[in-house]
Amino acid sequence: VPQAQTLNEHFPLSALDVVLMGRYRLLGVGRRPSRKDRAACLEVMEQVGVQDLAGRPFRDLSGGQKQRVLVARALASGPAALVLDEPTSGMDVAAEQATMELLDRLHDQRGLLLLMVSHTLNVVVNHAQQVAIMGESGLTLGSVDEMVKAERLQEVYGTSLTVGSVNGKRVVL
Repeated sequence: VPQAQTLNEHFPLSALDVVLMGRYRLLGVGRRPSRKDRAACLEVMEQVGVQDLAGRPFRDLSGGQKQRVLVARALASGPAALVLDEPTSGMDVAAEQATMELLDRLHDQRGLLLLMVSHTLNVVVNHAQQVAIMGESGLTLGSVDEMVKAERLQEVYGTSLTVGSVNGKRVVL
């Protein structure tokens, strides 16, 4: 799932057209999507909560809606894992929360491995099980409890940080 939420606006693609792109690897060269492919895509769109957007132009959707459509596109191929680049980039707090809850649900219900790149620590640390931090000293991997400590983050970012808890959620300030 890419960070960029735009497609060439000269092509009037509907949300369903975008999700159908996820089926192309299953179709084979030169084949067009069948009714079965469309039904599978509409089912995935329903699972991510965007089935009512199927006929709407992708370019007219909000950032959160576009991100859900792109997640549906990735799911349309039946993957065992999702790789997401900045999945909440440019979203407001409500859309951010809804996107992360969707990803949690996909992980729990489908057993999907989710690999996510994000600079939004406050979002990631409350949903991830493992965190990898890339710093000047290289890549360090560990559990959220091990990795999200003020000392470790200060080393990586070179600035004073505080790690705390508000209403049971981890926060990095």
